[in-house]
Amino acid sequence: MEPVKEDCAGAHDFDFDGFYERFVELYPRIGNQGETADLLRLAIEAGTDPEDILWGARCYAIEQKGNAARYVAYSENWVRDRRWESHPQNAGATATEQDIREARAKAIRERKPWVVSQVSAFAARELMAHSLVTAEECEAAGIHV
Repeated sequence: MEPVKEDCAGAHDFDFDGFYERFVELYPRIGNQGETADLLRLAIEAGTDPEDILWGARCYAIEQKGNAARYVAYSENWVRDRRWESHPQNAGATATEQDIREARAKAIRERKPWVVSQVSAFAARELMAHSLVTAEECEAAGIHV
């Protein structure tokens, strides 16, 4: 990782405070604000597009809708794990609940390691009701339905 160079075009144009405010508005469970801000700064300095992070936060918030707080990752853990990468941004599109369900189902079928701690049994049953995954696929991913 290399920090943004002082003479780099746009290095002074980015409004981190405005970005962080938007992130806090979108993300469903803010934990340690200082650590979250530090990790976000590092990700952006490493070249991550801030809009990709905001998109991922928005998708994650939709994905976690209805889950108990204890099943929602604290913001610093979500950022540290670069979880926005599990929600690739489609240019100009808005994530729908169906998009989120399909992404979550794909992660279950692929047995992503984070699925077991981030997808509740309730959410998995919802995916089963939409015929996106089977009980066997959920169990294989470690989700007991």
